[in-house]
Amino acid sequence: MVAAALACIVVVWLLPAPVTAAAVNALWRMCRPQDARPVRVRGATFIGMLGMVSLSFVLPDGWPWSAFPALGLDDTEWAPAYSAVGFTSVSLGASQDEVLAAVGEPLARYPNERDARRETWCWTRSPHSSHYSVRCIKFSDGRARDKVREYWVD
Repeated sequence: MVAAALACIVVVWLLPAPVTAAAVNALWRMCRPQDARPVRVRGATFIGMLGMVSLSFVLPDGWPWSAFPALGLDDTEWAPAYSAVGFTSVSLGASQDEVLAAVGEPLARYPNERDARRETWCWTRSPHSSHYSVRCIKFSDGRARDKVREYWVD
């Protein structure tokens, strides 16, 4: 029974952050024990699954990628004036001036070679081409059209 609970936790751990209620319900039915101690094992399994799913929403880079810095495997260089709160607060459609005021000066600005109206600003990079946190905002016509917040594993 413990092996079944651990297997369910590993499956939930590998799912992407936007886990649907149907997927959690299917995992719950699959992992539910059929022995005489169902309540205790079901409760532990459910709490473990809920904990793993919630980590995907709470940690800035999701789970398990937030463990990389703790293990010393992170190679992220951050812009000196970067503001995580500012990055989170930027909404799509914000102007470049609003983004600059909220997040700070980016490390790099990448123009789009095919379309001069598009540009990408990045506040992080990997100096040694290794695992790192990515924080970029893509602009179109001077307005934020996409936010990239992920962990790049190289």
